[in-house]
Amino acid sequence: MTPEDLLKAKGIKYNYSCGDFLVKCLNPEHEDSNPSMRVDRLNGHFNCFSCGYKGSIFRLFDITPNLVHQRSLQIKKKIEKLREKPLNMPLGYTDFDKEFRGIKPSTFAEFKAFTTDRINEQDFEGRVIFPIYDHFGQIISFIGRNMFSELPPKYLVYPKGRSMPIFPPDVKPINGSLILVEGIFDLINLYDKGLTNVITGFGISNITTSRLMPYKMSGVSKIFIFFDGDKPGRVAAKKAFEELKNTFIVDYDSLVLPEGKDPGDLTLEEVSAILSYIKNWFDINLVIML
Repeated sequence: MTPEDLLKAKGIKYNYSCGDFLVKCLNPEHEDSNPSMRVDRLNGHFNCFSCGYKGSIFRLFDITPNLVHQRSLQIKKKIEKLREKPLNMPLGYTDFDKEFRGIKPSTFAEFKAFTTDRINEQDFEGRVIFPIYDHFGQIISFIGRNMFSELPPKYLVYPKGRSMPIFPPDVKPINGSLILVEGIFDLINLYDKGLTNVITGFGISNITTSRLMPYKMSGVSKIFIFFDGDKPGRVAAKKAFEELKNTFIVDYDSLVLPEGKDPGDLTLEEVSAILSYIKNWFDINLVIML
């Protein structure tokens, strides 16, 4: 029996998300109104991004997994990864040279932002788009944000289903530290206002110790987790802390935002205060409340 077979047999509704399954949390103590649990399509391991409940659906339901099927899928996944080809900028794109959400045109230019109606067969009209690079300087994906609406889908990724990296790949730390944020506009806004040691994980599911090891090897010792100020953001920050704490010095409760605010909203004065705190990390013991 495969993970998908088991979900079907138990009548558990699921959606596909980045090659895995997204379901409502299986924790009986968690009333999950929106699906927040990811189930690995290969081995059936699950993890709820909201409450932290994790385990294996096979152990949960006392079922023996199909190990041969798991192994064949693992091999297929590795082959698919090897076949992934770097991308090129789409034909007919236009450099994005406007101020947007309080961010200067020069900052968008640094991140090579652009607009276009389509990327291959995918509609990107009305979106500001960023090429996402790997450590070799190759474009591995594009992510576009809707400029005129907050309604879903606010963000689109091309190619669909492609796993996102930690971005940007090359960042100069401040006092050996990086700031980890959730989204691309959190990163862009902080960078625009002078905080340049920022990386994004494009969501908590992409934040793993192995993905951050290249930064460790380049001299990063501390990670400040700086997520949205709402409850999901705080839960995700704690989860990221648990994932990274054995490899980095991790601080997830010094940079705290109030409910309803995120790093993409911060003003120059607020970001300058954070920069001052980071530069004096060894000298002060202050919780910044914005």
